[in-house]
Amino acid sequence: MNNKYFLNVLCVLLIFVSNLQAKPEIISTKSLSNYKFEVSNMFSLNLFIDNENNIFVVVNTPDFLYLNNQLMSTNQYGDYLNGFVKDGTLYLAFMPNESHIDIYTVKKDIVLEKHITIGDDLTYSNGGETSCKVIYIPEDINNLYLLGYQTQLPRNPSEFLKTVLSGGHGKYYDKPVLSKIHNYKTLQYHQIPYEGNIDECYYIKKVISEKDFIHFFGFRMKEIGADKRETSPPSAVILQYTKYNLKKKKVSQNNAIYENRPIFPNYLFGEVSIDNFNDDIVIVFSWINRNIIVEGGINKEITILSNIYYSQSVNGNFSNVENIGEGLVPLVRIDSVGNVHVIWVNNNGSLIHKLKKGNKWSNEEVVLNGIDNTPSKMYGNYISAEFDKDNILNVIYPSNGNIVHAKIKFD
Repeated sequence: MNNKYFLNVLCVLLIFVSNLQAKPEIISTKSLSNYKFEVSNMFSLNLFIDNENNIFVVVNTPDFLYLNNQLMSTNQYGDYLNGFVKDGTLYLAFMPNESHIDIYTVKKDIVLEKHITIGDDLTYSNGGETSCKVIYIPEDINNLYLLGYQTQLPRNPSEFLKTVLSGGHGKYYDKPVLSKIHNYKTLQYHQIPYEGNIDECYYIKKVISEKDFIHFFGFRMKEIGADKRETSPPSAVILQYTKYNLKKKKVSQNNAIYENRPIFPNYLFGEVSIDNFNDDIVIVFSWINRNIIVEGGINKEITILSNIYYSQSVNGNFSNVENIGEGLVPLVRIDSVGNVHVIWVNNNGSLIHKLKKGNKWSNEEVVLNGIDNTPSKMYGNYISAEFDKDNILNVIYPSNGNIVHAKIKFD
């Protein structure tokens, strides 16, 4: 056997072993719930990990909220807004009514931490695009803010007159506003300006906060009545990034990450997921193509094809958008050494994983199977994942009506 042949064989073996080591390894799977869940009824499925590696699962549905193996009555707590981990402890925010927000700490028990009075000039729509969020700002002594929305009527006189004459059911535009929470009440709000026109809405989907800035990601678009969507020329829908300076109380950066024109009801945006590592921010999102036919005057959905897109910030600006796969509800997480992990669910209910290491993408890997999904469930975060302090990816998902917790190890 000559040396050249031996080296070639050795290289092939090393590549083979390297590829084996790169594959995700399922360490464990465990059912967490004593209740049955229909994916189509979920608003969101959320996973939180505290500083002791404790797992908290929050399932938000139209009828109830589920925290681990405990059902929480909306009559007692109100509408669920969001959760966040602060100083290693989980906090959950609720809106018991339109004038207050309650924030609870979650350890062994659920304890009311703050009962906050909010202003009367903001509008909220729980469970919809304009639901408000409590934002935690690290390293700030007054470290909570409230993201809300202000409804603005058209400035065009004829549109305003049409809105009044129609009983207030005409055009209006939702604009995001930010209020600081201080001494158990919200201070005067500040509008979050963006590059859009006055006749556009801006629906913020995801938020990342740091000491001096809040990073907002959402869709801006013109509001078109549902009865006009199929006949009117499509309005552009733009995935927008806004960087808000907390000290100066103004926007320091605006970027349009992606733009497309939906043709209702066939083409529309799906879910958005973000994460950050040092000064880098990554984002994944989906653009959905629904194959719909009309039978007897009724829209009948046949198939869904959803492209998964990826972009990341470079020197404060987002790079060109990449199409990295096809599926639903994409989710991105960065591990402790800066590797980017993207997961999504395909139409067969399999969890797909793709890794970006440096500037190179891995091949798609089927990590696990048996995820409950439905072709019409294009929205709502019905999978959730976080890395724990041991760099293990914890994933929760619905399977056979139960909530399942899987631990995945990457070399």
